[in-house]
Amino acid sequence: MLRKLTTLLIAASTPLLATETAETPKFLESLQEIEARCCERGPQGPRGFEGPQGERGRRGRTGDTGAVGQTGLTGLTGLTGLTGLTGLTGATGLTGATGLTGATGLTGATGLTGVTGATGLTGLTGATGATGPTGATSATGATGATGLTGLTGATGLTGLTGATGLPGVSSQAIVPISSVAPVNLTTLGGGLVGIGAAPAFGSSAAISPVGAVIDLSLTIGNPAFSMPYDGVITSIATNFTVTTGLTLAGTTTITAQLYQAPSGTNIFTALPGASTNMVFNGNISAGNTVSDSVTGLSLAATTGTRYILVFSASNVGIALATSYFGIASGGIGIAETP
Repeated sequence: MLRKLTTLLIAASTPLLATETAETPKFLESLQEIEARCCERGPQGPRGFEGPQGERGRRGRTGDTGAVGQTGLTGLTGLTGLTGLTGLTGATGLTGATGLTGATGLTGATGLTGVTGATGLTGLTGATGATGPTGATSATGATGATGLTGLTGATGLTGLTGATGLPGVSSQAIVPISSVAPVNLTTLGGGLVGIGAAPAFGSSAAISPVGAVIDLSLTIGNPAFSMPYDGVITSIATNFTVTTGLTLAGTTTITAQLYQAPSGTNIFTALPGASTNMVFNGNISAGNTVSDSVTGLSLAATTGTRYILVFSASNVGIALATSYFGIASGGIGIAETP
């Protein structure tokens, strides 16, 4: 019975074995093993008639992919071969022929106009040209004819005699000068002149230094007066009244000197002979007055000339510096030039 079953399985599998697959050998081995185990093999019978071809069986499923085998070990790296010898340098090739000159490129567009440069320095003034020749003198025109002499007019009547004029005023003038307030005249040690004063018309200006030339350019309260006409200085009279008493053992001299300066300047020069000297002896009390005058002068005084009268003090027999306070005044006689 098992043998028959085996035979039937082989017969049934014949159509499937017609198309060999990867499973075919395994299938045949299984059938053969079944046949060997189930029954003893008898003598081979006669070949039976070939049965009809059975229907083609369905294709079996594809078997699962087997596992990937392990990667074999990497072989050892071979030794690096020796570097070959460097070949000889080849001969230099011949220089190629010079290529043809390329065509001239198109002219580029005109560039933008540059910024105008700074104006140059003005040139030096040219030399003055030579004076042209003097033109020819024109001919003198003809003298015109003398006109006719007019008729002589009748003599007029004699006028009445005028009244006798008033007696003329004297041409002598006086310029009065006074400080009004006390001035301070100082002496240096040894009796030398220190600070002076120039009285004017109710005021005065301190003068330092007092010398032959005095510059009033920076003096506050310029005391000078100017001549309004041409004249002659004929006399000077001066006075000094003490306002603060002093106890002194020596002699004090108060000098008044006349200075002049040209119009438009402040540089004054002392006039020779135009000075006075007023002397105190010993102690000086407040109210003491000394005076002096000079006459017979003939000093030209032109219009615009400026004048100042400068008072100063000096002493003899007094070693210490001293201050003399008092009122300085005077007058200058000026005669008008005929």
